[in-house]
Amino acid sequence: MITHKQRIEAALEGKILDRPAYAMWEPHFNLEDRNVKDFTDATIRYQEAYDFDFIKVMPNGIYFTEDFGQVIRPAENYLDDTWMNTLQFAIKDPHDWAKIKVPDLKKVRLQGK
Repeated sequence: MITHKQRIEAALEGKILDRPAYAMWEPHFNLEDRNVKDFTDATIRYQEAYDFDFIKVMPNGIYFTEDFGQVIRPAENYLDDTWMNTLQFAIKDPHDWAKIKVPDLKKVRLQGK
């Protein structure tokens, strides 16, 4: 039996495959993406359920802006799009750009802190 890695390698080499290589993803797991462990567990469950050939990890794309002061209301249900839950923007007027400080890299949101 061909492994996922072998299928992807064969596809990249232009070889004939036993079936098309595939993956599917959603923007992120809205209810799990606020915590690294929960997000990891949800991604693993998704892979186990559908047996994809590769996983595209796609957490909440607003982590970066939160580290600079954007405030996001956590999702309340699966269909909540995180970007629509902005309560406060990091930049409210052009002068705010001069006030931005480098975030503490030991406490950034992507690490779940």
